[in-house]
Amino acid sequence: MMVGGAVLSAYGQVRQGQAQKAMYQAQAQQAEIQGRSQAIKARQEALAYRQEGVKTLENTRRNMATMNARGAAGALDPFSGSVGNLMTLNMGYGVEDYYTALDNVGLAEENQNIARAAAQYQAGIYRSAGSAAMRSAYIGAASSLAQAGAGAYQAGAFSGGGSASASYAAPTRSYAPYQNLGGGGAGMLI
Repeated sequence: MMVGGAVLSAYGQVRQGQAQKAMYQAQAQQAEIQGRSQAIKARQEALAYRQEGVKTLENTRRNMATMNARGAAGALDPFSGSVGNLMTLNMGYGVEDYYTALDNVGLAEENQNIARAAAQYQAGIYRSAGSAAMRSAYIGAASSLAQAGAGAYQAGAFSGGGSASASYAAPTRSYAPYQNLGGGGAGMLI
C-alpha cells in the first residue's frame, strides 16, 4: 500500500513537472512573439523617421526654390545678400532636421535589435526554468520512491520471512537424458 502511494506520488510529481515545463515553454513563445512585435514596431518607427527625413529635404528644397523665385522676381541676386543668407540658413535647418531624422532611424533600428535580444533572453530564462522544473520533478519522484522503498524495507517487505516467499515453490524438472515413450523402447532427448 505504501509503495503504491509512493508510485502515485512520483507519477504526480513528474506530471506536475511536465505541466510546469509546458507553461514555461508557452511563456517563452509569448516572450518571443512580444519581441517580434516590438521589433516590428521599431521598424515602423524607423521607416517613419526615414519618411520624415525625406519630407524635410523636400521642404528645404521647396523653400529654397521659393526664395530663389521671389528674389529673382524682385530683381535681386538669389545667391548673395539677405536672400542668400536666408537660403543658407534654411539649408542649415533642413540639413539639421534631416540628420536628426537619420539619427532617429538609427535609434529605432537599435531598439529593434534590443527588443529581439531581450525577447530571446527572456525566452531562454523561461526554457531554463522549464528544464529546472522537470529536473526537480524527477528528483522529487526518485526521492518519494526511495523513501517508500526504505520504509518498506524497514517494515520487512524485503526479508526472506514474508508469506509471499514461503508459499512459492519452484517447479521440479526431470533431467533424464532419455524418456521412454512406450512401444519400441526408443528414447527421446528432451
